[in-house]
Amino acid sequence: MLQENCLLNVSSDYSQQTRSSLAQLTEKEVCFELVDSLIKYILTLETPGAILIFLDGWNIIFKLMKYLEQHPVFGMLSVSHMLGLNSVFLMIQVG
Repeated sequence: MLQENCLLNVSSDYSQQTRSSLAQLTEKEVCFELVDSLIKYILTLETPGAILIFLDGWNIIFKLMKYLEQHPVFGMLSVSHMLGLNSVFLMIQVG
């Protein structure tokens, strides 16, 4: 089954620059620098709550956690708590 890259079909509500930037990414890769920038932006909103980041697979979850733990800002935040979670379903549970 051929899967569509949803990053090529971003809503026109976003600027052309944003759509062009997203079109250069693939869904199979996670850009840690983009996650970094998004978290920084969310923190500027000063809204209480949590930031949930959904990723596919333990490997990428732990890579991002390691990246953020070593980050000069996020690794030092006393309010940050990173929790790596993964949901594994057996085929019998899914189907």
